[in-house]
Amino acid sequence: MDASRLMPYDLFARGAPPPDAAPPPPVPLTPEQLALLPHDDLRTHLNASIWTMIGVSATFLALRLYCKLSRHTGLWWDDYILIGSWVRPGLIPQQPTVDEREI
Repeated sequence: MDASRLMPYDLFARGAPPPDAAPPPPVPLTPEQLALLPHDDLRTHLNASIWTMIGVSATFLALRLYCKLSRHTGLWWDDYILIGSWVRPGLIPQQPTVDEREI
């Protein structure tokens, strides 16, 4: 039988799927195969946002101290709390950075 003389119903009879048939479902992956797939890594975005906020707060603190000291008004207790909150992260500069071991 010549292929040019086949009718569409003959193609379906020979095992070809109809054109509107859904593809077969994918084979489920093992956990080892899932671990090797590329995943969305949000550490870069998280680190960028953390360090941006640290930079904004450092700028605010520096401007606040500059204004207080340039006007010779002296520092109050809230200024010392802000300075103290900056001493702790200043001693350990890598603390805010997200590492792959933490995820």
